[in-house]
Amino acid sequence: MSRRRCRELSTYPNWPNGGNHASGGDQLIYQDAVWEAKWWTQAAPGGQAWRQVCSL
Repeated sequence: MSRRRCRELSTYPNWPNGGNHASGGDQLIYQDAVWEAKWWTQAAPGGQAWRQVCSL
């Protein structure tokens, strides 16, 4: 993932689009990694609702 693209991502606990959750496909930065939500969730990245895309 390019640095430019990473700058466009929210960093947890700031949810995408200023909301209070992530929808399937949303990506967040958390603990030096990019995580992608598998479905709608309010859980912190790293659990079952998330998959790690890459390390930063």
